[in-house]
Amino acid sequence: MKFTTSTLSILSLAAASQACNMTQTFTSCELAEVLDQTGCNATQFQEIVKVEAKYFVESQCTAVRAKIRNEMLPWDKVTVRGKQFDDSFFDGGSIFNTQDHTSVTVTNSAAVDETQRLKDISDVVLTSGGIAWPDPYIKNFNLEESCQSQTAMCCWTATRNGDSAEIPTEKANTKVCAHDIGDSPKSARVEDGESIFFPADVGGRNTVCEGFYWDGISSDYKGNLLFKVAMEDGLMGNGYVRNIPSAPMCACVEQMPTVTNAGCTKIHVTETFKISYSLDEEQHFIELSQDPEITFADCGGKALKEAYDSAMSAITGRELVKVIGTGTPSDDLKCETLSSTKLSGNGYVPKDPNMNWKPIAGRGILAYPIVSSDEFRDIWAQSKTKILRRRCLECDLTHMDIYYKRINDPNGLPADFDLLHTVLDSWQESDYNRFNESFELYNSYEAAVIGDVTKRWTYCNFASNVGFPRDCGPTQYTPSQWNKFYGGSSKMVAFYVDLSSSD
Repeated sequence: MKFTTSTLSILSLAAASQACNMTQTFTSCELAEVLDQTGCNATQFQEIVKVEAKYFVESQCTAVRAKIRNEMLPWDKVTVRGKQFDDSFFDGGSIFNTQDHTSVTVTNSAAVDETQRLKDISDVVLTSGGIAWPDPYIKNFNLEESCQSQTAMCCWTATRNGDSAEIPTEKANTKVCAHDIGDSPKSARVEDGESIFFPADVGGRNTVCEGFYWDGISSDYKGNLLFKVAMEDGLMGNGYVRNIPSAPMCACVEQMPTVTNAGCTKIHVTETFKISYSLDEEQHFIELSQDPEITFADCGGKALKEAYDSAMSAITGRELVKVIGTGTPSDDLKCETLSSTKLSGNGYVPKDPNMNWKPIAGRGILAYPIVSSDEFRDIWAQSKTKILRRRCLECDLTHMDIYYKRINDPNGLPADFDLLHTVLDSWQESDYNRFNESFELYNSYEAAVIGDVTKRWTYCNFASNVGFPRDCGPTQYTPSQWNKFYGGSSKMVAFYVDLSSSD
């Protein structure tokens, strides 16, 4: 905080009537607070400390903040099990995450050996001392590579407590939309990729997410926040374990999956300072007069995104994109839209539940055992559209998907016509297989169903030594697109009967 000469004069006048007492403590290491609590004006203060008041307070406050940080409990002393163990824990592994149905709540004596040190830290350090942020000790919290939003989050998909690993439905507070694996490649051990979860979510399991952010004095104590959320509340309080697949369990929010909601925990720290005098150095200095008083609470009843937007977005200049909502029903639609966009961006579309293609023969990577002639007739009898589809992975674009539609067969296939053999190996013209009299060809299923003549193929020829479709084409002769299942090589093709309209 900056103070002008005029401001300092006002402070001096306000304190003039008070006795200057350098033994008074103060709870904010800033010039105005120090002068107010000691009852000194700037001139009196300078006469005592032998240096300009503003310089003394700024330099000493910087030094005491550095000392506070240096004396915090290093994160490698939290579990004292080594870096690999701690990395594994925050990724959802380690014995903390894998011993199902062995309660690790702080009241469970059976788990004392396993979590006693965590309980001791919770009792002795968490609310009256500092716990250092695990950077760069733990990869998930590297401030140089991540945490630009000054926010971290944990998401759990199971619990150790109780008879089931399932998190109770009443505890679940979020749905998982997707995860960009490239945001956490060290945790996933995969360089890149995407995981899509909505609407099935994580194997149908309930999920809980809890986050926190930091600024100002809470920046120094964000390690306490991490211990509170991940260890005291998450692990020991609720027994929450396991990560969302391909994602960390706890990390800077930039590395986490996109979810619909997250709870929010905040910290309040009260530090009390005093001015002391060093006989050896013959100078005054500022130090803590007692241990800090640390308390935790929810973020005023707000979810993480709402609390962050109001308190942090202007400071960081960032939006909390990994949390898309605050737990309202409309968030599910946002989640579904995000997941659908990612799927379609990778060329995937949901299967139409009304579509049903029955394979009858296939070659190459589309291999499928050729059905018998009798079985084919039984399958064909079930088709209301009388459409046979051929897919080809090695054909020209116009011939990769062809729909052969039978016409003028109200009573089914003629008894002496072998359609299966005709399309597989012997594409012959006959009384039962005449172009645009017995059958029509299309590139579009929708056009084939309605018989759209504007999209119907206009050229076709035949030969007994190869299979469908010889040199037929949408508008002209198109060679080398045929298949042959017996007595020669064949392209990677498969045939299917349309049963979509079957009862």
